[in-house]
Amino acid sequence: MSTKVITTIHIKPEQKKKIKTIAKEEGLSFSDTIRCAIDDFLLLKEEKIVNPDELAVLAKEASEAIDRITVKIDKMHETVNAAFKKMEKVK
Repeated sequence: MSTKVITTIHIKPEQKKKIKTIAKEEGLSFSDTIRCAIDDFLLLKEEKIVNPDELAVLAKEASEAIDRITVKIDKMHETVNAAFKKMEKVK
């Protein structure tokens, strides 16, 4: 186990309540839950992961792109079906 340093932080009562709930659900101690949260926060900062607002914009853009692609695929499908029907008539 790595060495730990005692640190005092001030949090809001509702934060403490939520952290205790999460800790209980995860089967962790309150302190372990805080350490995990800090690790996650540091990982986000180190990897420069985009924030939720940026993710929402990217998700919307991806969804719109998928919709456009779906329309194009449907049109191509109609074209291919029409070509097959013409080929069947030629036989």
